[in-house]
Amino acid sequence: MTQVRLHPAARRELHRAVDWYIREAGTRVAAGLIDNFDQLQSLIREHPHVGALVKSDTRRLVFKRYPYTLVYRLHGDVAEVLAFAHHSRRPEYWTGRL
Repeated sequence: MTQVRLHPAARRELHRAVDWYIREAGTRVAAGLIDNFDQLQSLIREHPHVGALVKSDTRRLVFKRYPYTLVYRLHGDVAEVLAFAHHSRRPEYWTGRL
């Protein structure tokens, strides 16, 4: 089974998004975002190559009900989440985290 770790910047992005949803849409919607995030983490743990290939070892998974993409890189049995990327941000802003 693959371990999932969050890059510190990705962790901050996730926290900011949850805080925003709590303020603007309520705790139920924010909890849905967290649930969706947990589902994607579980999917990566079980099937690390499931995400669409972005670069040689970098993959992405798109959230179902939220405008976010999870970008992760595989290192052996570890998947490092590089970005919790909002779809309105400039593409590939996270490449400096590789």
